[in-house]
Amino acid sequence: GTRRNLSVDFEILVTAEQVGSYKPAHGHFATARQRIGGRRWLHAAQSYFHDVVPARALGIPVAWINRLGEREPEGGATLDREFDLLAELAHWLA
Repeated sequence: GTRRNLSVDFEILVTAEQVGSYKPAHGHFATARQRIGGRRWLHAAQSYFHDVVPARALGIPVAWINRLGEREPEGGATLDREFDLLAELAHWLA
């Protein structure tokens, strides 16, 4: 449903429904890695628990979109980047 509201096309799209795996489980991350192959990628994540932790456990680079200004848990997953807003990530990537 969300895809219909976006004005850009995605080369690769992995949904929880497609793979029958729901975060923080690793199923969709593994499927994404398979589809992406050897290309570089970055997981943009809003939820520290559901996104950052499993992505980093699998060695996937992650940018945490920390809209709520949460503190990173002590001993938590190492972040590659942190942004307050998704727009900041888009600007950094451009």
